[in-house]
Amino acid sequence: ARLPGATKATDNEVQLFVRFCLSLGANPFIKEAYLVKYQASEPASIVLGLRWKLKQAAKNAAYQGYRAGLIVQPSEGALEYREGAFALPSEKVVGGWCEVHRAGWTVAPRHAVSMAEYNNGMFLWQKKPHTMIMKVAISQAIERAFPEEASETERQVAAIGVQVLDEGPAGVDLEDAPRSPTLPPPTPDPADSGQGQAG
Repeated sequence: ARLPGATKATDNEVQLFVRFCLSLGANPFIKEAYLVKYQASEPASIVLGLRWKLKQAAKNAAYQGYRAGLIVQPSEGALEYREGAFALPSEKVVGGWCEVHRAGWTVAPRHAVSMAEYNNGMFLWQKKPHTMIMKVAISQAIERAFPEEASETERQVAAIGVQVLDEGPAGVDLEDAPRSPTLPPPTPDPADSGQGQAG
């Protein structure tokens, strides 16, 4: 499941991506994991999707759903914590929030994130910033509600030996993928006279 910008991925990078998906049980065909590469000279990136994180939370018997939305700053008065991603063009959205409900908790803690901290003005942040900031809040809130799941994921990723970016905090979704190095350099092809693999 290579993104439009990942067609330059090498065979070695694709193999690592397949190992990653098999280890975590992530299905790249339904946006649970992405392989991203824009330039042949740069290492590929692996991005773990928010959809996978929600699927893992749903497997936990303590998971009881979540509520999420936008933080809107009115012209006067206190900030408004609005459910859902709708806001009028004239309204100022300053962040996103999420409450994850877990069995045994009397109160679901509200996790809030700032639009100014995550909106880089690129890709989907230009097209749908409200959805993206809410996605960041959901991703982080899920991690905090189920730290045991996050720890197990980190253990499995470490066993594979790759670094993985997170879709939520990074604001990644198909068209919006980071370009930072996250995979080790590809193994040179012996048949390539020591030149390494060409993109």
